[in-house]
Amino acid sequence: IGNEQAGTAAYSVPQLSDYSTELKLETNRIGREMSFKKMTGSSRHLTCGMIVIKYTMADGVQTYCHPHPGKQFSAKGFPRLAILPNNEKGNIVLGLLVKAFRRRMVFTVGPSLSRGEDDCVTWNGIHHKSQLHDNGNGHGYPDIGYLDRVLDELKKTGVQ
Repeated sequence: IGNEQAGTAAYSVPQLSDYSTELKLETNRIGREMSFKKMTGSSRHLTCGMIVIKYTMADGVQTYCHPHPGKQFSAKGFPRLAILPNNEKGNIVLGLLVKAFRRRMVFTVGPSLSRGEDDCVTWNGIHHKSQLHDNGNGHGYPDIGYLDRVLDELKKTGVQ
């Protein structure tokens, strides 16, 4: 794991047990939070360091704005980690993701395509990189156009 202060030569994504946060945001509901950690150093694709975002969600009951009000929903697969480069544009995206999270726009309740289940907490159309290195699924780095695409997605949802 990289050093957040001194800037080590290489690092890996921190394990959840190693996680300490610089910022912790909670929505008005218990069990829903966003936190992040900025790390210096470099990896093969993120030579500027990285920002690791941790999203935590808990199971709950759907409200009027969900597909099945009154029915339970599942938050399987949480906490989830996302990675941004720790550079000027990455920090802009981080600020906008904080704003989107506060507005409850990052996740939604609906069918999970990956799990094949209904009534699950799923991503809500704002793409996140969840792996440090791409293994062919598009969820990692390098991805030169990612920050521009996510800025466009945030703008289209009214987050600027």
